[in-house]
Amino acid sequence: MSYLEQKPLNYIITAKFYHPIQQLIAGNENWIFLDDGIENCKKQYQAKNWKTARKMVIVQQKISIRPQATSKTLSLFPEEEIHRNYRYRACFTNLNLAPEEVWRIYCPRGDAENRIKEIKLFRMFVLQKKTQKRLSTLR
Repeated sequence: MSYLEQKPLNYIITAKFYHPIQQLIAGNENWIFLDDGIENCKKQYQAKNWKTARKMVIVQQKISIRPQATSKTLSLFPEEEIHRNYRYRACFTNLNLAPEEVWRIYCPRGDAENRIKEIKLFRMFVLQKKTQKRLSTLR
């Protein structure tokens, strides 16, 4: 992210659900209603090795209303009822947009990431190849 911030480039990057991120999400109470079963919020987060805090947009989707939600559960809190009812997604951004706008921009891109993962799995299991052949190799 520091590299992107040195350049005049905007970004939206998915957050890995490390323990500090999960704890920040679990402690949040400022959810904003977006749609049936979808709420979001924004937080500032600064990892230990970061020089500055960055904006993080968090979305929670209620599983009973949106069973197809492709986000993650909070594995750090499996016994807590409230966290078992939701799936979460978080991303970092430097865009000066409302959290719901960041989510609307990112949401279609999340599906593209799933397709890339499926292609990698296809290559590993069906083609039995762990690496992708380059054009020079195919000639």
